Amino acid sequence: NFRPGFDTKKLPNLDNTEFSFVSANANKLPIKDGVVDLIMDRMGAIWHTINSCLSSEGQPIAEMSESQKNEAREKVKSILEHYLSKLKNEGNIIVDAPDDDRVSTAKLLLATFDKDIDRQLNQIGLEYSFIGEKDNRLLVLHKIPETTDK
Repeated sequence: NFRPGFDTKKLPNLDNTEFSFVSANANKLPIKDGVVDLIMDRMGAIWHTINSCLSSEGQPIAEMSESQKNEAREKVKSILEHYLSKLKNEGNIIVDAPDDDRVSTAKLLLATFDKDIDRQLNQIGLEYSFIGEKDNRLLVLHKIPETTDK
């Protein structure tokens, strides 16, 4: 059972807003396709997946081998593709990206995808940008809107 780190009864009442916590396998979210505006993966499935591909706990991400990167890329692409299926046309996936020495999800993603991150993310339907600064910095993966030519 998922327990958020705050009292859900004290959430503000926001008109026209539904906020839900879901705890499930990241590749099998029990959510209908195309209904979610935002997925927050803060040191979640993406972070744990990439870390599981490292040969030892504490292995520096700069020392990831090509085979480790390939394994991590394939697993992360699978998660991202599943997340994309749940997002609305202009939805976003947000991951932690503090600008300090911590090993954040953003740092792991950038190390895994190397200099080819733009092309690889574009191939699965994502673009990215950073927002905020220092401890409040996040990496936003934007779903590339599907165009409907008529």
